[in-house]
Amino acid sequence: MDPLPYTDLLDADPQWKLTYLDDWAVVYRKISEGRAISTVTPKSLENQDIPPEMHQQYFQKMQSELNDLIRIRPDAVKARIYLAKLYTAVGAYSEAEVLLNDALSVQPNNFKIYLGLMKLRMEQGRWDEALAYVKSTKRKAGFSGLSINEDLIEQIREKAKSGI
Repeated sequence: MDPLPYTDLLDADPQWKLTYLDDWAVVYRKISEGRAISTVTPKSLENQDIPPEMHQQYFQKMQSELNDLIRIRPDAVKARIYLAKLYTAVGAYSEAEVLLNDALSVQPNNFKIYLGLMKLRMEQGRWDEALAYVKSTKRKAGFSGLSINEDLIEQIREKAKSGI
């Protein structure tokens, strides 16, 4: 079920560096010298894993690599979603929103974009909108196997009702 099988093996090998990534393909090259993507990996994008302690230099490197991926393939959305999550984590909400809306214009039926918008609205305390995005996420996910924690949904529902 993994859309990017075996990438973890190449990610772990320092001789192979990620050079291209979109929603459907991953390209690595054996590197001796030169620029390569080193911080962002297909697994981190797929899992949307952001390191819990992120220093400024690491943040800037991730941001630069993700922007490179977006420039390389403007019709892909994974890098946009991940960069939006990164911006949301550091409180750069307007930048995150721009990226997610750009992603929606490219792939309007991608449930992961709606999930990103839900998380953004939660961080902003805009609970009514977060609840609307929960519903959109579920509708767009269909039978994909997506499971959103029911306790989280109930928390969003309660906060939306109380107007917090």
